[in-house]
Amino acid sequence: IIAYNDPSLLLTTFSEDNAAISRLISGQSGVIETTDNKGKSNLIGFAPVVDLPWGIMIVTPGSTAFAILNTLTQRAILFGGLILLAACILGVFMLLGIIRPLQHLVQETKEIGGGNLDLKVEIGGNDEIGDLSRSFSDMTAKLKNTMVSRDELTAEVIERKLAEQNLQSLTTYQGELLAAIPDIVMEVDNNKIYTWTNQAGLEFFGDDVIGKEASFYFEGEQDTYNAVKPLFGGEENTFYVESWQRRKDGQKRLLAWWCRVLKDNRGNVTGALSSAQDITERRRMEEEKENFTKELAEKNTELERFTYTVSHDLKSPLVTIKTFLGYLKQDITVSDEGRIEKDMSFINGA
Repeated sequence: IIAYNDPSLLLTTFSEDNAAISRLISGQSGVIETTDNKGKSNLIGFAPVVDLPWGIMIVTPGSTAFAILNTLTQRAILFGGLILLAACILGVFMLLGIIRPLQHLVQETKEIGGGNLDLKVEIGGNDEIGDLSRSFSDMTAKLKNTMVSRDELTAEVIERKLAEQNLQSLTTYQGELLAAIPDIVMEVDNNKIYTWTNQAGLEFFGDDVIGKEASFYFEGEQDTYNAVKPLFGGEENTFYVESWQRRKDGQKRLLAWWCRVLKDNRGNVTGALSSAQDITERRRMEEEKENFTKELAEKNTELERFTYTVSHDLKSPLVTIKTFLGYLKQDITVSDEGRIEKDMSFINGA
């Protein structure tokens, strides 16, 4: 008995010479992997039928038998995507932790440079930015107390210029860090106009992206602006949106954005900072996955129907054979040749 996709092979002699047939004929049972004449892998299960000179062999395509490996692969991709998402969100927070203190410091520096010596720079921390802010506070106090001294004022001006140079160097250093990030990083003002981007952003949108509105690169109708509207209202949560965007080569690509609000030292919204990843291929893989799951469910249903049919079709003749074997045993005991012949006829028909 051979379970296979060719009905003509059912209940027929299997003539092919292979390891499964040889072991089955010798009374063994088990499972082996073979390759057919077309080079395709098959998983063959075989076992003899107890008390009958029959054997059952089931041939399963290797692609079906090892489908679990494909499932594990898809799960690994999903888990990797989640880890990548978490890393991106962490990256945005780290970027904001670097940029926002710098923006505050630059704004306060401008006010001090305009003559407001009563302004106190208040940026805490034990890092370089904190040290720089404390230097600015000390410098402002000294300038206010030494206005009567021309020489001291000159020294303070020199110190101020050195501090500005240090700030510029630090800003340049932070800019180089942002430029080295492989993800796209974009900054917009309150009008959604791009004001800054890293190298990855230039490579995706083009060198002329600065000064253009974000919607200039939208592909098709989308609700992106409404999704981030609370952000420009001052909400400080991280917003996640997916948006189809036009790359500089004209291709339509799906970008995943993580967006955070930017504020000045008075708490006023100045724009937003966002990082993005191109998830076009990942989305396509997820749709490959959905189609495969649907097809697998259909195949399982078909297999269940087939198994039920085989079980039903075999049950009736087996019951007949078993019944008349009992009659045959009784008729042989009493040597009733007529009934023995009749019993054999029923058994043979079944």
